[in-house]
Amino acid sequence: MTHFAHILKYATLIPALMLLMHIVWCVSVGQGTQAKDTATNFLLSEWLVGCTIAVGVCAAGYALTRRWHRRWATCALHVALGCILMGAVTTYYHGKMGTCTLSSGKATFGYVTPDGVVAHFPFHLTLDSAQVVYHADKRTPKNYIAHITTQDKTTGEVHRGSIEMNQIYRSGGYRLCLQTLNATTNTCTLSINHDPWGIGLTYAGYALLALSMIFFFTEKNSRWHSIYTTHGKAFWLSLAGVALLAILVTYMMSTPEPGEQLPPVLDSPLLGVHIFTIITAYLLLLGITLLSIATLCLRGQTERDEIRRTVLHTYCEMCLTPAVFLLAIGIFVGAIWANVSWGRYWGWDPKETWALATLLIYALPLHRASFPLFRRDVYFHTYCILAFASVLMTYFGVNHLLGGLHSYGG
Repeated sequence: MTHFAHILKYATLIPALMLLMHIVWCVSVGQGTQAKDTATNFLLSEWLVGCTIAVGVCAAGYALTRRWHRRWATCALHVALGCILMGAVTTYYHGKMGTCTLSSGKATFGYVTPDGVVAHFPFHLTLDSAQVVYHADKRTPKNYIAHITTQDKTTGEVHRGSIEMNQIYRSGGYRLCLQTLNATTNTCTLSINHDPWGIGLTYAGYALLALSMIFFFTEKNSRWHSIYTTHGKAFWLSLAGVALLAILVTYMMSTPEPGEQLPPVLDSPLLGVHIFTIITAYLLLLGITLLSIATLCLRGQTERDEIRRTVLHTYCEMCLTPAVFLLAIGIFVGAIWANVSWGRYWGWDPKETWALATLLIYALPLHRASFPLFRRDVYFHTYCILAFASVLMTYFGVNHLLGGLHSYGG
């Protein structure tokens, strides 16, 4: 590796780790404390965006020095991450967000931005009625529906539609999402999002990421493929067992107790996909942790112990890539779901931020060519054991200590 490549590597890694620690602190420590305003200002600051762009540029430059373009699936995967980053930056600078409150029969012409500025729609918006749909028990809400009418200011064209939980309404490039609804007073509050370019770039990144993950496993010159050709049968047996356990856990988590009903926001087909991919990833990471502990406990110097350590290390390496990929898929499925339910795909909620932190922590050992320490068995397994603390924080700690939009999962 050239001296210039070393500079680019650490110009990427060190600021990225600092940004990650600051973001986790802002979301976690600042959540529900006096530091919350400071945390929010940091997360929405141009300083953070500028640092993120700088890290992305350095990472792209380093990728070119590593000649990843010769491994097209790996290259496409990192291009997809860059595309998602560009989408987020575009949303920050060009996206418009806000809220508006509707009363039945009264036309609304605009919405209020987070800065308190009133912005105008290219249409008139009127709430026709607010409706709550109940389950069979007549007590538990199943869905909230706002029936609305829009009239284009230029052409006068009238459209009628409805906004429901997990179903947004689109008009004139604006996305209207139901935030609160009161059927008694016939009022509702909508969250407004106008971000065609940012969402388009982000979704294109999601699609490219999914395709590159699929084709990565067919990339014959990758380390994962070389391991798989030797231990493929054991890998599929292990993955099948983990998947069956994940299906069971997913069913238990997504099925309400007798007499109870899921909240309306959870009534989505994406719920099962989101839980399954995340739980499968966590189970694989748990397996890697247990295998790492077993590997470090094999301190004997006999040939049999050496063979066992080699086999266990191979299983850890082979399971790490699908675990990271499944965790990434689960996060992005959750982001798409949030975009449909809440009108934005990322809100710096503690749960989603810690999931992202876990993803980045476990992605680091996959870059063993760039970080030679991970080629040493003792360092690799010690790192995997310590990294599992982030999984525990994401799954248990956030629910019980920090709350947030995902606190219902506890």
